[in-house]
Amino acid sequence: MKIETKIYIEDGTGAPFLGRGPVDLLEEIRRTGSINRAARRMNMSYSKAHRIISDIQKRFNRKVFSRSIGGTSGGGTVLTEFGEKLIKNYRTLETDIKKYSRRKFERSGVPV
Repeated sequence: MKIETKIYIEDGTGAPFLGRGPVDLLEEIRRTGSINRAARRMNMSYSKAHRIISDIQKRFNRKVFSRSIGGTSGGGTVLTEFGEKLIKNYRTLETDIKKYSRRKFERSGVPV
């Protein structure tokens, strides 16, 4: 048995826009160096992946990736410092909340 939590960030209207899925996408972009390859590896269309990333950028008013075009390596996509910080902060929050939830539940006398 284990406790699962869902963590997401909402905008001012209560609409979620940053959670596990979008953070997974950012991590896959980091690994592959490409939005297109990241989307394929996640069984997602390029347009959906681009829409998710654009939405994050719009809501934070910050770039989460930058692109290099062409060249000998064929260009690619890299996360900005802000994009890396988003991943780190989200994963830290996720870990902390899971630990807290587990401890709180176990203190109630029910082992997990």
